[in-house]
Amino acid sequence: MASLTLTPGADLASFGPEKSFVTGLVENLTAIDLITFGDGGVDDVLLLTSAGTVDFRAGGNAAGVTRFERLDLAAGANAVFLTDALVAGSYFGAASAGFFSVRGNAGNDAIDASVVTGAGNRVQFVLGGGGDDIFLGTTGDDVLRVQAAELTAADALNAGASVSDVLRFDSAGAVAADGFASVRRVERIELNAGGNAMTLGQAMAASADGGRVTVFSGGGDPAPGWTSMPAAPASTPWWPAPPRFPAATC
Repeated sequence: MASLTLTPGADLASFGPEKSFVTGLVENLTAIDLITFGDGGVDDVLLLTSAGTVDFRAGGNAAGVTRFERLDLAAGANAVFLTDALVAGSYFGAASAGFFSVRGNAGNDAIDASVVTGAGNRVQFVLGGGGDDIFLGTTGDDVLRVQAAELTAADALNAGASVSDVLRFDSAGAVAADGFASVRRVERIELNAGGNAMTLGQAMAASADGGRVTVFSGGGDPAPGWTSMPAAPASTPWWPAPPRFPAATC
């Protein structure tokens, strides 16, 4: 295993196929850093210990960090801007090529993957620790993961254009009555084993590509009576409010 701690200056590193970690304050992640992870059979990780903006776009503070698979955020308010090239460079085995994960933390996390449009590219966002989270998805098969008690109407989750976007519950339990109010373009819901209680709405079903949402029980089979919902009229809004992304900073 290889590791690097970010410094206030220029951090230059090129890793091999072993599992590698880069950790440090987001303030020390700058446009002059050039860090390239290696392709191997394990996921490489950028783990940030303070909150802030993480911008992989050209000129952004994280533009020079490439070829890794997982971004772990610190508690606090975070804004993440992903790119097609970053996600395409993710690889820890053929089945995982083009699959990039972001792990949220306590606080408001905003993840913008809307410019990720390459064939086979997709993003997993793990909501963490509460907060009002935002996700703008790719054109691939994205995965949203959440604890049942943490999904609320304040979480604006748009999985993007694909017929196989997944909302996966990592725990069983009751979801707030309005928990799905701001969930859009999800076609598959996977429940955790145990007792679950939730209410789906027409607006969510209407936003799904194909107008159909399938719910699977913890055992992997469609939950009885929950296999699909008819689409609402086309006039139903697909996004409840304008995204609240803060301005990018470097």
